[in-house]
Amino acid sequence: MASTRLRYIAIIGSLAVLVIILVPAISSPFQSQNNNGNLTSDIKPPQPQDISDEDLNACSSLDGGIQFVLGVRNNTGNPANGTAAPASFTNLSLQEQKIASDLMTGEFCNRAELVHQLVNASDPGIMGVAYACAAASGKIGDTALQQSLSDFTEFYCDSAKQAINNETSNLLQQVESFKADVLPKLQNDNATAAASAEESLGELIADANRAKELVDSSTYEAAISLDHALLKFANLVEIVSV
Repeated sequence: MASTRLRYIAIIGSLAVLVIILVPAISSPFQSQNNNGNLTSDIKPPQPQDISDEDLNACSSLDGGIQFVLGVRNNTGNPANGTAAPASFTNLSLQEQKIASDLMTGEFCNRAELVHQLVNASDPGIMGVAYACAAASGKIGDTALQQSLSDFTEFYCDSAKQAINNETSNLLQQVESFKADVLPKLQNDNATAAASAEESLGELIADANRAKELVDSSTYEAAISLDHALLKFANLVEIVSV
C-alpha cells in the first residue's frame, strides 16, 4: 500500500506543475449500453495533440464539479477542511480523496474531447464521476484510463451513486413544487401550454425514476438519465418564464 500511495503522490506532483498533454477522448460520455450490458469502448490508446486555452478552461470547469461530488470541495467552492472526516461511505482519508480527485481530473484532461462532452452535461461533476466509475470498472474508455482509475473504483462509484440519488431527489422535489405553484396558473392562462408542460413533466419524471432504478446496477447510465431529466426541467422552466 505504501508503494501505491507513493505512486499517487508522484502522479499529483506531475499534475501540480500542469505539464498536461491533451489527447482526444476515445468514447462518448453519453453512450448507451451494448447487448452485453457493458458500455461500448475503444481500447486504442489516445494520441497527443496540442493544448488550447479552450481545453484548459473546460478542464478547470470540470475539475470544480468533480471535487464537489467527491467531497474535496464544499458547495461554496472552497477547499474542504484538512481535518474534516472523510465521507461516510469511504475509508479513504481526505488526502487520499484529494489524490483520487486529482488523478481523475488529470486523466480526463488528457482527453480533450471527453472533457468538452462532460462539461456540456447539466451537472458536469456528477457526469464526470459517474464516467470515472464506469471507466474504473472496465466498462468504458481506453485501457490506460481504466487501469489508472481502477484503484479508486469503489470511491468513484459510491460518490457518483450518492450524488445521483441526492440530485434526483432534489429534482423531484422541484417538480412537485412546480406542479403545485406554477402549473395551476399556467392551466388558467394557457391550456395548450399547460398540456405541453404536463407532458414534459411526465417525461422528465420517467427519466428521474429511471436514474433511481439504474443507480446501483449501472451508475453511468443512471447519470445519463438524470442528465436528460435535468435538461428537460431547465428547458421547461425557461419556457414558462418567458
